[in-house]
Amino acid sequence: AQVWKGEVDGQTIELLLEDFEIQAQDIPGWLVASENGLTVALDISISPELKAEGLARELVNRIQNMRKDLQLEVTDRITVKLDTSDIVKAAALAHQHYICAEVLADALVFETSSAPKTEEIEAAADTAIQLIK
Repeated sequence: AQVWKGEVDGQTIELLLEDFEIQAQDIPGWLVASENGLTVALDISISPELKAEGLARELVNRIQNMRKDLQLEVTDRITVKLDTSDIVKAAALAHQHYICAEVLADALVFETSSAPKTEEIEAAADTAIQLIK
């Protein structure tokens, strides 16, 4: 039998596994899973900085796909025009250098556009993206 030995107030104490009652409960903001006597808890809360990074990566993905659809050359420099929500704009500004480097953009321009908002970056139909060579 497994025995835990410890000292409490100068006295040696031995406890068997049967002496413990183990309970698993969900913790708000954490994902907890148990299997074969092993329990793992993951913090699944997303910080504003992490969310902004994810939105920037999503913008890069959409712009890269648009570059392919437009059959732009790998070396073609572009300007990216965005008509988007304040949340996506803030994320794009926070990661502007990363986005521009990834998609070979000389600039990100934020302006109201007549183009329909068909892209979903943070919410449904929240962004219109135009690429100018």
